[in-house]
Amino acid sequence: MEKVLNDYMAHPQRHASAVGFSLIRAEDDPQFIQSFKGSLGFGRTEQFRDDSFIWLASATKLVTTTAVLIASQMGLLSLQDTADTYLPELAEMEILIGFEACLTGGSIPITKRAKNPITIHQLLTHTSGLAYLFLTKDLKKWATYNNRRSDELSSSLEDCHHPLLFEPGQGWAYGPGFDWAGRIIEVVSQCSFEEFCKRYIWDQIGAHDCTFRPKSRPDLLARRLEITRPTRNNGVSMNLNPYPLEPSHDLGGIGLWTTPRDFNLFLWHLFIKPNGLVTPENLNRILEPQVSDTKLVTESMHGSNGGILTSTFPEHFPLDFGLGACITTRDLPGRRPKGSVSWLGYPNEYWWFDPKNKICGVLYMQMIPAGLNEAANLLVGVEEAVYKDMRGRGIPEVQMQRL
Repeated sequence: MEKVLNDYMAHPQRHASAVGFSLIRAEDDPQFIQSFKGSLGFGRTEQFRDDSFIWLASATKLVTTTAVLIASQMGLLSLQDTADTYLPELAEMEILIGFEACLTGGSIPITKRAKNPITIHQLLTHTSGLAYLFLTKDLKKWATYNNRRSDELSSSLEDCHHPLLFEPGQGWAYGPGFDWAGRIIEVVSQCSFEEFCKRYIWDQIGAHDCTFRPKSRPDLLARRLEITRPTRNNGVSMNLNPYPLEPSHDLGGIGLWTTPRDFNLFLWHLFIKPNGLVTPENLNRILEPQVSDTKLVTESMHGSNGGILTSTFPEHFPLDFGLGACITTRDLPGRRPKGSVSWLGYPNEYWWFDPKNKICGVLYMQMIPAGLNEAANLLVGVEEAVYKDMRGRGIPEVQMQRL
């Protein structure tokens, strides 16, 4: 593991100022086997550490899944509830079925009413018909026609309100369902999503550096890892802000900021600790397939925007989807076994949980956009090193830290 990270940092054409990896294990007391390399920005001296501040982006979705499951355990909602029970505006969403040529040029969107209501379960499995505008060609055309100038990355829930791509429950598309799920939590709990997560997740596990509102925490912004992006000429754009530091809403799909230390704690309490954040029954909803058509999930995920969701998997590798997580349906040779779950964030963070060996792995980066080969190859290399060491010695020979 150390060699893989060191080789990446030594590469003259890397585009991230820092990288970190954590392996999380042990049921009785969390053990973090981790390594962090690089600085908080190119040309800076402050080192990237487990208390550095990072944007989780879509890795937020697992936290929102957990929050919804906790709310269900409290009797505040059921996964089979229709979403418009709590958010009437979701009943207004129509399905985009095509475009009609306009005599003056351009295209007029054609929509129809959905027959079925969206359920909370569908919001958490990407089967609601919602898709990300900023990743979907037809929704971009719809937005152009309707003079919509912003998308979900604006942090406004209004920008998550646009037509569906298919009848709820009859397809799979990566989209802002989790952002609406976070809003449902606010309605049923009568508090902000920020406050709900603080009370029922962060305070429960001793995580104090998690927020949807980074501008309210200048102490954390002072140790923020910069977000970078490769440029065409193999250069690097630095100090980027692809998401507002003072957001309009606490978006449950993309809005959370935290530290590696706190996210590691969250993963341990969710997946590894006995009697953790959710009941065994609810944990199984994350770990077991929740979509009836594996072929549909596989084709949709591999086909999404040039395969950015599946850049760490072999081409056409069969996948399924639980609540808030992708499921590996076969062993990945030299890597995680069948039944492991995983997801990623826009700045190329990757996490996975292996229930067979009861370990979590997390690659921490802040380099956009998602799916860059540079990051995918690094994740595969680190993961292969972890399992090679586990086979040979039982545990990687890196400094172990107890929290």
